[in-house]
Amino acid sequence: MSLPLQQNKKALVVRMSSLGDILHSMVIAGPLKEAGYHITWVVESRFESVLSVFPDVDEVIAIDLKKTVSSFKNFLNVRSLLRKGIYDIVIDIQGLMKSALVTFFARSKVKIGFSFSNARELSYFFYNHKIEVSHLPNILDKNLKLLSALNISTVSSPNYRIRIDEAHKAKMEGFFYFADFGLKKVLVNPWAGFYTKELTEAVLLDLLKELKNKGINPVLMYGPNEKEKAEIIAKKAAVRLQPQTDFNELFALIDYFEEYIGCDSGPSFIASMLGKKTILLFGPTNARRQAPLVPHVKVFYSDYDCPIIKKEPILSPYRCKNKQCKDPLCMKSYDGKKIAKSLLTWNEKEYNDRH
Repeated sequence: MSLPLQQNKKALVVRMSSLGDILHSMVIAGPLKEAGYHITWVVESRFESVLSVFPDVDEVIAIDLKKTVSSFKNFLNVRSLLRKGIYDIVIDIQGLMKSALVTFFARSKVKIGFSFSNARELSYFFYNHKIEVSHLPNILDKNLKLLSALNISTVSSPNYRIRIDEAHKAKMEGFFYFADFGLKKVLVNPWAGFYTKELTEAVLLDLLKELKNKGINPVLMYGPNEKEKAEIIAKKAAVRLQPQTDFNELFALIDYFEEYIGCDSGPSFIASMLGKKTILLFGPTNARRQAPLVPHVKVFYSDYDCPIIKKEPILSPYRCKNKQCKDPLCMKSYDGKKIAKSLLTWNEKEYNDRH
């Protein structure tokens, strides 16, 4: 049963990590804001700055989980912080025990989360509005389904409101002021949160060299753990590296470019949120679930036919049965020249026909 919709209400949203999951969860912020809710978001401290980019989020409660679990005093401080406010609704998008405990401590009569089939670690015990979403394959649709407890209309391809700091824009303009991009500004990000989702060095080098052969001077991205590897590859391919950025500057960096090539990762989803022409390269993860299926995003799998792919319908993030694969042939089998060609011969009609 839907709850009555009222204006000037307070919502507490619980999605604490990781970067990609927080971005996927942001799909509910716009509909909540349009429905008149003041939004407070609970997040892990290391991702706090990400939320400052989204003006629909009014307040942030940042929790250092390591400190919280290390001492009873810190635990009580977090509990006290959560109980300072009174909320009309609490929405737990994460569906884990840590997020369920946050939901439990928050002061609200309405606590919304996933039902038994989608929640993990018995988190569903802490909700009084349990939402069943077993037949929604895409993560955006799944997250939006949590709003079915409210009388709010939703769409799975929202226009995200994103606020990029002018100083961060100026930093990018200054860094790339003398850069020669060739035919177009292209950003390449071969990395991901897990090694099995990343492009191999051989494929990446072929891609970068082919782009250069076709008149494009791409810029190579890197994260905190990839700088050394990125420097080696950039030198081999004779391409430019991005400037070092924090989470806020990451949005300005991606926004500076016209087109983006990346794997299943948080930065790739940022590119899609910013409306960039985006090529997403999937391997062990499930593009039907993870990728935003919109015209400006083109999704690929490699030509490798893995023998341990799950049977359809695949509703989990992983389509591969081996999350600890030591030899991810699905990513090794990409052809860098084909990826470059797909960027140069962008065909949105073909993409729309496939989806």
